[in-house]
Amino acid sequence: MIHGIKSIKDAVKSVYALNAPAQLFAIYVKPLSAGKVQEKIKEDIVNTFKDNLYAEKIDVSFEVLKDVSGQEKESSPAQFRMTLSKPLKKEVIEEALTSAGYPNMLEQGLESGMEYQTVKIAFNSQQNEEAIKSTIKNAFEMPNPLKRVVSIGATVAGEMKSRAILAVIFSCIATIFYVWFRFGDFKFGSAAIIAVIHDILITLGAVAVADYLFGNMKIDSAMVAAFLTVIGYSLNDTIVIFDRIRENMGVRGNVLTPQLVNDSINQTLSRTILTGITTIGVLCALFFLGGPEIHGFAFVMLVGIIVGTYSTIFIACPMLLKWKGLDSASQALPRQNFPIQRRREVAKNT
Repeated sequence: MIHGIKSIKDAVKSVYALNAPAQLFAIYVKPLSAGKVQEKIKEDIVNTFKDNLYAEKIDVSFEVLKDVSGQEKESSPAQFRMTLSKPLKKEVIEEALTSAGYPNMLEQGLESGMEYQTVKIAFNSQQNEEAIKSTIKNAFEMPNPLKRVVSIGATVAGEMKSRAILAVIFSCIATIFYVWFRFGDFKFGSAAIIAVIHDILITLGAVAVADYLFGNMKIDSAMVAAFLTVIGYSLNDTIVIFDRIRENMGVRGNVLTPQLVNDSINQTLSRTILTGITTIGVLCALFFLGGPEIHGFAFVMLVGIIVGTYSTIFIACPMLLKWKGLDSASQALPRQNFPIQRRREVAKNT
């Protein structure tokens, strides 16, 4: 029944007979992509309110094309350079010219989907030039009520959620390999990723609680960017402490002990606290003074920075000890009462 209708056939996912002999059918249609859903919503709204929409005026100017000698071209048709006050897609320009009664006036070779502010047009030089220009100018009064989509349906939200999850997964995988290469041990990368997963889950839970209590805390593209920023901040803080641990391990015979980890944390604690307090102060200003548009972004960043600061100390480092404790060469040494010295200081004393 739908085999010969290509546009419908491509959209249909499956067809099932509901009775025998088959008189009723259940047709499952493939879900639309985010872009198609947005375009469909916009088209339906514009068609419903087309008689009451604000028409945006696009200013149009014309310039006669001249040859290298500076003389106007004598050949027919006459050619003009049409300049718009704002860039428009090729399809929008063609639609405006078609509505004005000149469907084949636009130059050839323009790419579909690209925006152009200056294009070439051509029409018969024997026609009334001023009347054509006036008609074209009137055609560029077009309704454009939807500047951007702020809230969209479940299909687009599901697509955004899938992309956000993939972004987090790929960033975690890339981080594991980077830390593995940087420190020469897979366990460093694993401990850092466990801390990052903790940060993401706690922050995501805080967003859910805030949305339940106060509302208007929906996950959007800005909030996804905030989650990825939290991942980067937490990893940066973790790598600073891990780098100090590796540096101190070189002084202690390349053996990891709880005392060495504790001393390394104390050596970087002032940096961790000062950086965290400074960042939290800026985020508090964004959250309370930045307006509702960036509340979600500032809230995720604020919670993520707080959680990421303590997870570096209380989750990443203990997990590193747990991983390294699986090796027989990583048994704890007796507690030492002298502070760890840098390699250059030890070399100087010897």
